[in-house]
Amino acid sequence: MASAADLVLGRNAPKDDLYGRVYRSLDHKVLKERANEIRAIGGKIKAFADAVISLQQDRHDADYSPLYRVSKADALTKVTLARSAIVSFRDASEEDQRTCIVRLLFKPRT
Repeated sequence: MASAADLVLGRNAPKDDLYGRVYRSLDHKVLKERANEIRAIGGKIKAFADAVISLQQDRHDADYSPLYRVSKADALTKVTLARSAIVSFRDASEEDQRTCIVRLLFKPRT
């Protein structure tokens, strides 16, 4: 979530407690819900969100399912997916990146 910290604090912000607080602010409990929401942005952000949803499910399965197994080839595929997600995010427009980060970090109020 370096992009979130950079957005909130600026790209040249010191890597201090405030930076760490923003960097770690994404609540993984709502990640899938928020990622589904950012899919609507479309384009590169949709590809990013799709990867986030898939990888978060894999992480959940690895952490909580005693039956979950992954081969070396599958692990490498997941690493490739994660890297392509980062590229998709970075290739998105600055406006789409900003919209994505805000929707990931801040829940809507009704």
